[in-house]
Amino acid sequence: MGGNMTLGDIIPNASFNPDGGNHIILFEAGMIVAKLTYMDADQVGWYKDDNGVELPVGWYDQSKFMNWSGLTPSDNMNSYVLPFGMCIMLNAGTGQGVVFCGEVKADATEVVYSLGSDLYGNCTPVEMDLGDIIPNASFNPDGGNHIILFEAGMIVAKLTYMDADQVGWYKDDNGVELPVGWYDQSKFMNWSGLTPSDNMNSYVFGPGVGFMLNAGTGQGVVVPSAL
Repeated sequence: MGGNMTLGDIIPNASFNPDGGNHIILFEAGMIVAKLTYMDADQVGWYKDDNGVELPVGWYDQSKFMNWSGLTPSDNMNSYVLPFGMCIMLNAGTGQGVVFCGEVKADATEVVYSLGSDLYGNCTPVEMDLGDIIPNASFNPDGGNHIILFEAGMIVAKLTYMDADQVGWYKDDNGVELPVGWYDQSKFMNWSGLTPSDNMNSYVFGPGVGFMLNAGTGQGVVVPSAL
């Protein structure tokens, strides 16, 4: 993706099933602001609002969709803007997903967050290693800034970043210096038990896969170019 995108640029694949409860979740500053599902041409063709007006294809409030109640054309959320780096959480089953479209950025981009926990997604068509993503100068591991990794909707790790200064004076039990990069946050905060093998830089994000960043205002990460 080359810059901001809208929800209308994101289209469910053929297996996505709104009637089965599939939906996306939007976050702002770590808070859920909407749960939406997608109405395709077949669905909007036989759903009209109270004035008999057909709805445009796109994303709508899931609870209204499930109740088939109160939807109007103005409820369409296709124009909702997702700034570069921000992403959605998808609630779906095996093989169900979405298709993104847009141009690929040719340069690295700093993604800055407001206070709270926000989602970042790999907005590129290629795999990305966690080590490719570097915190900006305001990121503060000692202040609790960290990222959360998910797999199949479950939290699998909470990690923070150790830069050259930090690894320069932290050594494992054998006196070996750690490589710069991402490590288990709880071990970092306790300065206990970290070894070079704990480095998570090689963790792979597929296209569209993301993580949650817990940080403060102005703190964020630098996302590399996919080219």
